[in-house]
Amino acid sequence: MDILAEEPERVSRLTRNAGLFRELLQREGLDTLGSQTAIVPVHVGDRWRTLEIGSELLRRGVFVNPVIYPGIRQGAERLRCFVSARHAEGDLRQAARLISDVMKAVSSRVLVRVR
Repeated sequence: MDILAEEPERVSRLTRNAGLFRELLQREGLDTLGSQTAIVPVHVGDRWRTLEIGSELLRRGVFVNPVIYPGIRQGAERLRCFVSARHAEGDLRQAARLISDVMKAVSSRVLVRVR
């Protein structure tokens, strides 16, 4: 609490970064599920695609948390992105572009499920 009181610009920077990141994702046509916080979800809607996208993003240096069933209901699978006050604008722009590119690439492939 002392840090927040002594450095209120951190909260302002966090709010600004989260807003920018959400806006960039939405411009790419991605659904951020109405988030208004620094934890920004990106709806995927498929368990296997969510895992594949998360793995590919990690390989490219972007950490997101894939959230899948049973943690949430089937069809609501998403990536959970964490924005901080320390992220640079360029990093947020690059991450949003990579998320969009990887989601489009994975979504364009046909997934074969073995049961």
